[in-house]
Amino acid sequence: MFGITRCIMRGASRQQLTAKRGRNHYKGTGSGSMGRHTKRGRYVIEWEKVRSFVVPDLTDFKVNRWIEQKIFLRCYSFKLYIVVNYTTFAWI
Repeated sequence: MFGITRCIMRGASRQQLTAKRGRNHYKGTGSGSMGRHTKRGRYVIEWEKVRSFVVPDLTDFKVNRWIEQKIFLRCYSFKLYIVVNYTTFAWI
């Protein structure tokens, strides 16, 4: 008796997430937090929670004929800054 109810309830929680699930249902995006909220309402980024993706070396990798052989490499970097007097920012 209880096993059947438990299976039904477990299957009910894995239904499709739509906006029509009720007014108290929060769908979410499945992404985790990258920081925390402070007492004063600010958001502090915790850099150990920020995702970093390691791309393998693709120099000797053979691509298929429908993929462009010459792809330009873009380099991005995060610049950190500190707030001075709540109006100006100083780059580190």
